[in-house]
Amino acid sequence: MNNILNYFYDNNEYNENFNCEDINRPFEDYLNYDQLLAYYRYERDQRVINTAIHDAKKEGIMEAKLKDAKTLISNIYHIDDFEWLDNCTLEQLNQIIRIVTQGYTYQELKKEILK
Repeated sequence: MNNILNYFYDNNEYNENFNCEDINRPFEDYLNYDQLLAYYRYERDQRVINTAIHDAKKEGIMEAKLKDAKTLISNIYHIDDFEWLDNCTLEQLNQIIRIVTQGYTYQELKKEILK
């Protein structure tokens, strides 16, 4: 019980004495409001962390696909006009990689992706 109460400092920062096993008990096991509040704060923080991790992974994938698409178009079509690629979705970037290998001209590729 003390571990849960020590979970936050007065300014809501984590305490090194916090024990994750104590916080994962069923709601009925909480004896007072402070323990329940600590649990909700912990859950909120976990969701924020997981969302940030997910967003960072997605951003990294988008950047890698964009870089691959630009490199592919530059190598095959010898064109450096990439501004339109910056607004493409992940699905469109995947489609670019498939279409480029099918012998489309640059204008056909651009038309197909932006339709």
